Amino acid sequence: MATWITMRDACDLLRVSRRTVARLVELHELHARKDNDKPHAGHLEISLDSVNAYLTKCASSPAQHVDDEAFPKLWTLREVHERTGFALRTLERDCRAGRIAHIHRGRKRFMTTAQVEMLVTAHAVKNQPALPDSAKLAAQEKLRKMMERAGKR
Repeated sequence: MATWITMRDACDLLRVSRRTVARLVELHELHARKDNDKPHAGHLEISLDSVNAYLTKCASSPAQHVDDEAFPKLWTLREVHERTGFALRTLERDCRAGRIAHIHRGRKRFMTTAQVEMLVTAHAVKNQPALPDSAKLAAQEKLRKMMERAGKR
C-alpha cells in the first residue's frame, strides 16, 4: 500500500515551491490523488514512493533537476519595464496585440528571460555605430547578470 503525503511535505522534501510540485504532477513525474477529506477541492496528496523515485532520478542525473531550464524564471511586464526601460503601457498593448512574444496566464502576462532578450535585440537602434565584439559581449553579459540578480530577489 502506498504512503501519501501532503503537498507541503512534498515541497519540503524536494525543496521547491507548490507550483513546481504541481508542474511535476502534470508532467507525470510525481503521482498524486485528490484528498477528499479536505473541504476545498484542489487539495492533492503526493505518493511518497514517487517523491523518492524522483529524488533518486535527480541524484543520478543532475541535468533533470527542477531548477533547470524546464522551469524558466517568469518576469511580469512591470519587472520587464523596470529592467529594460520599455514603457509599461507599450509592453501591455503590444502583448495584447500579439506583437511581443509572451506568456498569458489568466489575467496576467509574463515573459521568460529569452523573450526579454529577444525583445531588447529586436528594438536595438539600427543606425547605431557598430560596437566592437568585446563591447557587444560585455553588454550582453551585463544584461544577463542584471536579470540573474533580479531573479534571486
